[in-house]
Amino acid sequence: MEEVKVRNDIANSLFCDLFSDPKRALSLYNAINGTSYENYDDLQIVTLSDVMFLHKRNDVSILFDSRLTLWEHQSSVNPNMPLRGLQYFSRNIDGIIGDPKKIHRKNLINIPAPAYYVLYNGREEQPERSVLKLSDAFEIPVPGYEWTATVININSDKNRELLAKCPELKAYAMLVGKIRELADKGESREKAVDSAVEWCISQGYLIDYLRKKRMEAKQMIMLDIDEEAYMEALKEDAREEGLAQGIAQGIAQGIEQGISQGKEHLLVEQICKKIRKGKTAEQISEELEEDVSRVAFVYKIASKYAPDFDSEKVIEALNKK
Repeated sequence: MEEVKVRNDIANSLFCDLFSDPKRALSLYNAINGTSYENYDDLQIVTLSDVMFLHKRNDVSILFDSRLTLWEHQSSVNPNMPLRGLQYFSRNIDGIIGDPKKIHRKNLINIPAPAYYVLYNGREEQPERSVLKLSDAFEIPVPGYEWTATVININSDKNRELLAKCPELKAYAMLVGKIRELADKGESREKAVDSAVEWCISQGYLIDYLRKKRMEAKQMIMLDIDEEAYMEALKEDAREEGLAQGIAQGIAQGIEQGISQGKEHLLVEQICKKIRKGKTAEQISEELEEDVSRVAFVYKIASKYAPDFDSEKVIEALNKK
């Protein structure tokens, strides 16, 4: 069995890599929209580059059928997805328009119609499909302004008709589900990933893809798992710190103080300081003697707040995950 060593320079998630292929992207588009297009040559992958936008992008963006469709895979429940989607759309449109001077001219600029989907496969129970509205976040009601995020539950026991229409999405859901099943039985993350990949191949899921990119796929899965596990660890640390502070300062303030003044706060501050000095995640990990995957994840979140890398904002973002 191959040993899995997680590379921290892999930017794409498995979902992003899978559906950045035009054929697979069209299959997903058809499944979500109830269409049966076959002309994948007309579909353009227009996902923004991490290098240009410092991780402030969704997983996959496509231009097809006069629509700019944005997909984002999410393993946690987040009510702020409409706002995130609006930001992603704006950045994508900037790239499509090109010259920013165009918006000051008299001629109307035609732009593709927007569509934003969040494909959810977390452990928390959620409906098969729901619509989140940006207007729910408005401090006062403002008629006529709206942006939505359509959340589709892609866990293997949900939306079975939709999954059946997109074999690649079903295979992805089955792979994630199998990894969780094996991990819940006590297998290590590495072994669970190895076994799940072999199981998928034996069951006919993503055979060509996994045989061709087996090692890279395992690395991408491991990176996703490391991020999810780190967030759970951060929440647990916050709860423990909150309890300790609560004894002295009161339960109401304990959790907040535990998060803001605990060891995770200090670690994030140190990482942000070193990012401002131009250090890489690997260099920071070595200097702080911290696990590189843990540092890499904080580094990824902190990159969204360039050039100041405000540690308070980073902590707030981590706590919302």
